[in-house]
Amino acid sequence: MMPLLRSRKFWLMWAGYALALFAWYASVKWIPLKSFARLPDPVGVIQEWLSPEPRYGISVFTATYYKHMLASTLRAWAAFALAVGLGVPLGILMGWSSRFHAYASALIGLLRPIPPLAWVPLAILLLPTTEVAVVYVTFLVAFFATTLNTLVGVHAIDPDHLRAARCLGARRRNLLVDIIIPGRCRRSSPDCRSRWGPPGFRWRPAR
Repeated sequence: MMPLLRSRKFWLMWAGYALALFAWYASVKWIPLKSFARLPDPVGVIQEWLSPEPRYGISVFTATYYKHMLASTLRAWAAFALAVGLGVPLGILMGWSSRFHAYASALIGLLRPIPPLAWVPLAILLLPTTEVAVVYVTFLVAFFATTLNTLVGVHAIDPDHLRAARCLGARRRNLLVDIIIPGRCRRSSPDCRSRWGPPGFRWRPAR
């Protein structure tokens, strides 16, 4: 703990937080603009958050606050599970088969640049409930990143391993089962942690 307190980076980090809060407070209280006057200041936000009788009905003392947290977490986890369950096999197949890569990469390259929020009207029209639409839009954020990261991971496998297996008589199926999938799975944990970020950040716009 003491080395952390002596770290210059630690204090600069907290100075950045303090500066951001001060800029927020000053924008609301001191800048004579009506647009800023409509915003709550950070002190009011904290007071409302910790109030047993919140003015707007939600604080840490209300059950609704925790229901919203649970619903948001479940949406993000559902989107993340779908992205991993579909994106990882797709990325592995694209890395394993050049023919399949030729088929799939064109479609993924066409759809990937579309912003996730641009899918909202289509999701509302096609999907049966709002809840499914929210999960679907959030899923899209992580799906393309998952697929492409998996593809890069397959291409990162040492080619010498594949050549050695072919010299020993391995077939394409053996390369997939014994080298590509195990080699990709070793990198799945850190990659999945990095892919958890997008659905976690995007569920609110989707909602």
